[in-house]
Amino acid sequence: MNFLSHFYLDRQVENAPFIVGVCTPDLVSLYSREIRIKHLPVLPAHSSHYISFTEGIQRHFQADKVFHSSPFFLAETENVSRFLNHYFAEIPLKRSFFVAHVLVELMIDKVLIANDKKLIPDFYHHFHTVGYIHIAEMTQIAVKKQIDNYAPFIQKFLQNQYLYHYAEYDYIIYVLQRIVRRVGITDTDYLNSSLFRDYLIEYEMQLSPKVPHLFHFMQKEMPF
Repeated sequence: MNFLSHFYLDRQVENAPFIVGVCTPDLVSLYSREIRIKHLPVLPAHSSHYISFTEGIQRHFQADKVFHSSPFFLAETENVSRFLNHYFAEIPLKRSFFVAHVLVELMIDKVLIANDKKLIPDFYHHFHTVGYIHIAEMTQIAVKKQIDNYAPFIQKFLQNQYLYHYAEYDYIIYVLQRIVRRVGITDTDYLNSSLFRDYLIEYEMQLSPKVPHLFHFMQKEMPF
């Protein structure tokens, strides 16, 4: 799940530090591949904000575990991977399942944005409520190390508001290419083809009615 999907799952929660924590593992990964929050940090005697923040981190990992083992995820990644391997058979595709994995998560976000116009403003509201400096401070406590320039990174993330661009197919392709290139997959020109773009349009229509069922499943599996 991408951080917008994590937020959607718990969007009813009014606790802003918790929501920021829910999204933080993905944000830290976006900032640097060298920094990971792999386990819930030990809860020291910090503020209630920090405790809520770490509870959000715990919720993130719980959601990822449920999502990645769900029938939805397994079926959708298999379907997308099959499409890639079939229609781009002349290309020696590398890690097509990983590409499918990333695309499914990006397209879920796209569907959520199309179906809920308040989702992105509400998402950013929680981050502005906590403040980028406080977010950076709590994150550094969680990873137990100084993260240089993380506060400016979060500030820029809030200023640019690039999540609004997830409504655009071009931006989905751009983000997909960036992510797969970060793991060493350099041959991504096929993602710019008209065939792939047409597939995204068709795939969104197929995916849209399935997304509510996914989140109903997840809320049933991990009630708040």
